[in-house]
This record gives sequence, C-alpha cells and structure tokens, in this order.
Amino acid sequence: MSTLLLALVLVLCPAQAGPRFHDVASQIGLSADQEKKADDLVYQANVARVDLRARRERAELEMRRLLGMPTVDEKAVRAALEELNAAEAELRRNRVELFLSLRKLMSQEQWAQLEDQWLSRRGGGEEGPPPPPPED
Repeated sequence: MSTLLLALVLVLCPAQAGPRFHDVASQIGLSADQEKKADDLVYQANVARVDLRARRERAELEMRRLLGMPTVDEKAVRAALEELNAAEAELRRNRVELFLSLRKLMSQEQWAQLEDQWLSRRGGGEEGPPPPPPED
C-alpha cells in the first residue's frame, strides 16, 4: 500500500506515527491549532473505522456461512454480497473523507510541502495523489 493517500494519512496520524507527526507538522509549518485539528480528525476517523471494520467482518462471516450451507440460498447470498460491498465502500469513504479533511485543513503551500516530503522519502517520480488504497 505505497500510495500517497496512505502515506499522508500515516504521516498525519499522531496516534500511529508518534513523534514523526510533530516533526512533519513543524517542517511544513502547521500551526498548533492545525495540529490539534488534524489529531482530532484522525482520531474521529479511526474510531469510526473500528465500527466499519467490524461491519465488514460480520458481512464476510455471513457470506461464508451462507456459501457453506448444503443448499445455497442465492437471494440471501446476493443480499450478503451487497452488505459486504457496502461495508467495504464505507471503509474507503472513511479514508477518503479523512484525506479530504486533512487537505482542507492545510494551505496549498503546506500541502505541496507535504507532498514533496512524501515524494522525496519515496524516491520521487510520482505526480499527484493516486486513488485511495483498498482496505485491508
């Protein structure tokens, strides 16, 4: 999962990245208020992600249960598939919304500096943010 989205979210996740977050925030000129807001945004998204992952896991379990029955109820399997797809879409939406919120929090200059830092750490070569990664 070496995409810009994942890297930026990890760089901006104080709970996950530890002191690195504060180093990056300082280097790109985030104010104390911006740091706090980023921290709050990441926390809220991660709390929601816990529930969303549980929803996806329940949907996967139901799908396995239905497919493992001696007689397969196709209508029930299709409904379970729809629930699984919806859960996965919500997980992706959660990450994209976090990305958008973090981007909105920063000035264009701060965002450009963050992208430059990520590209230099990665070895450069990629232009602009790629689509969000699939959820694990």
